[in-house]
Amino acid sequence: MSNIVKVNILPPPVPIVTRKGDSLIADAYAYYQWYRNDTLLPGEMGRGYYVTGPGSYKVIATNERGCMGASLPLDILMRQRDLVLKRISPNLPNTELYFQAKCDGNPVYNLDRANIHVQENGNDITDFSFECADTSARCPNSVALVFDGSGSMGANEMHFGSHCAHAFIDGMDGALDEASIIWFNETVHALAGFSPDKNTFTTPLIFCRPSAQRRYGTECTRV
Repeated sequence: MSNIVKVNILPPPVPIVTRKGDSLIADAYAYYQWYRNDTLLPGEMGRGYYVTGPGSYKVIATNERGCMGASLPLDILMRQRDLVLKRISPNLPNTELYFQAKCDGNPVYNLDRANIHVQENGNDITDFSFECADTSARCPNSVALVFDGSGSMGANEMHFGSHCAHAFIDGMDGALDEASIIWFNETVHALAGFSPDKNTFTTPLIFCRPSAQRRYGTECTRV
């Protein structure tokens, strides 16, 4: 009489990959290995993977029994993010660039250094630092302080405007907040361009009203 051995053949696991923004998340297994265009991605053995470029992605997962299975390929078509340059601050030998990133018209905040490719005259620059604004913090302020120096405003109004301007400048965070100072009479004068540096605004500003002889400097209000 022979022994009968019953063998149950279990199907291989089929991990399910979900896309969340630029990240791919697999359901729970013991081990993972990610692939792009059927090429193994070295070191990418976590449950999630951050997509850095277009391609066909899949993950091979291993369950607790040691059985392996591949997910269905997920094709990722990534649009180029739009960069809106906000300000250039030369501080030799360094230069600071402030920009806003958008994708499909919506601001993007989940950027890191790996997303940035910097070139100068066709040559790659690798020695740079990158910071992305903390969206959990308050929104930065960008304000143009405009003063009327035509003579239509009296001394009290100018003093009140000066007080408000200094109150705003004193409250700037010195990093993301920025201000510009403009005054006008017959023409418009930009006394200080947009800058986050409070020291830009430490020099007292003097706005003068033209006299009847069109000479300047006869009636001045210190701001």
